[in-house]
Amino acid sequence: MTNYAWISVLLAAGACGGPPKAEAPSGSPPTATSAGLTAAAGDHAQDVGTVHATVRDAAVPEPPPPEHPFAATPADATNLIDTAVDARVGELARCVEAARIKRKNPHKKISVKIGIDEQGHLMGVEAPPGEPKDPDLYVCVQGALTGANFPTSHAGIITVTRSFEEQAVYK
Repeated sequence: MTNYAWISVLLAAGACGGPPKAEAPSGSPPTATSAGLTAAAGDHAQDVGTVHATVRDAAVPEPPPPEHPFAATPADATNLIDTAVDARVGELARCVEAARIKRKNPHKKISVKIGIDEQGHLMGVEAPPGEPKDPDLYVCVQGALTGANFPTSHAGIITVTRSFEEQAVYK
């Protein structure tokens, strides 16, 4: 509320006598909802009632999102995109696991094609050529990658194919 609005509230409440003063419970400090305000009008002080404040009035703004890194070359773009996708690997693993269960193959290689515009925003997720269509997988992957810090570039829309597969490790 602006200062002018507070003055109007104080004057209006004082002019009509205002509501009765709310009493704070004994032993507790006064709060904005329990303490009456007093306005000085000439030499006379008048009770102008209770003020009710909300957290919404004093909301703290969210910090700005991080700046997208700039990819000067296709190799830079690939590396920065891989880094952004790797940062979401936990969320992506749930999507891949659900797709494997749906396909009834717990070790199936899962591939998706990811599109990013030149401002570094996720455009969409779809099947790479030759892969079966799986709209549930694409919605899940898009949700997992929404807000990822993809790079900006001068290359227009960049598409990358990302595959998730199990690999044997030999020692």
